[in-house]
Amino acid sequence: MKKLSIILLTVVLMLSVSVFTSAAETEPVDSEFPYALQLIIGILLWIIAIVIYLLPTIIAIKKDHYEKAKIIAVNIIFGWSLLGWALSLHWATKK
Repeated sequence: MKKLSIILLTVVLMLSVSVFTSAAETEPVDSEFPYALQLIIGILLWIIAIVIYLLPTIIAIKKDHYEKAKIIAVNIIFGWSLLGWALSLHWATKK
């Protein structure tokens, strides 16, 4: 159950980051919203996206998984596809 909740939480976070970044790219700059604040929010969203993308790698390293090198390779090479990311996340959370 814990593994499923981690997967669902990361999918929701990935979708929210995607929605926020796509909205930021299409909307014109609002003069009431300072550019510096937009920049900070954009950088924070990119950091969150990178952490979510590398979540299987982080879990494998923290758990000292016996196949962490393979998990890291699958995550970095195929993580861009949702299937490769989900596979590496599942693999990293297995014992």
